[in-house]
Amino acid sequence: MTEEEKYTNNPFSVTLLFYTHKSSEALMKKNGFKIGQNNFHLLNDTEKYVSRVSKINGDLRRVFEQLNSIRVFIRRFPNKKFYYENGIGELDYIQYHTESLVHKIHTIMEIMKLMVNEVYCLGIQERNCNWKNLTRKLDKETDCLRVIDNYLDVFKDYIDLRHINTHRGIYKDGEKEEIEMDFGLDIYLMSQSLGYELDEKFQKAFPKFMIDYKIKELKKQRIEFINKTEKIINEKLKLFLSALSEEFNNRTKTFYNTV
Repeated sequence: MTEEEKYTNNPFSVTLLFYTHKSSEALMKKNGFKIGQNNFHLLNDTEKYVSRVSKINGDLRRVFEQLNSIRVFIRRFPNKKFYYENGIGELDYIQYHTESLVHKIHTIMEIMKLMVNEVYCLGIQERNCNWKNLTRKLDKETDCLRVIDNYLDVFKDYIDLRHINTHRGIYKDGEKEEIEMDFGLDIYLMSQSLGYELDEKFQKAFPKFMIDYKIKELKKQRIEFINKTEKIINEKLKLFLSALSEEFNNRTKTFYNTV
């Protein structure tokens, strides 16, 4: 992904970075400023607004960056002996990080809602910042809300999967189950834990090299899925943040034109 393609290359993010820098400069010149302490009370209303928006923008950036962390984790299964001794097989490791990806997809959408609430100063409490309350105060045809709505349409299946996983502890992974059951991995793991040596007939019927091949292919598929997901989210965030630019500028330009 080139610098130009990155979601941060949009008018809102560029302006927010500049305003955050200007706000920090102004803060350090204020009477009562102390390094290493919370100086939020020294800010004027516009500076506080910029600080709140910047904080949410930072949360959004960190979660988006975690998509790459998940990709790195899935690529490598380090210290296999330690993991196996603690009952964690490679498929368990892959599934754990795939579940994390599904949760990140949902989290990004929730942070987008918080961003709308803050940029438009809607005053909705964080715990109540949901679609219903947002659309009570802002027309659902507003560009930024249309992007969120489209985001939900694109990732609905995965967000539903996240809800089931969160509230019921269920995560269906057909590829993982196929390798465990149809290719004999469960039997290998069970015999290993019991110190039982499988006979030659079983090993010929369910050769380990096929299991290794299937796991390798699964990792490749998951990484391709992460790449595709990251690209789509990047595109949606660029549209979303660009749609916030006008409102943000209207709420900040008067103050910063006088700096």
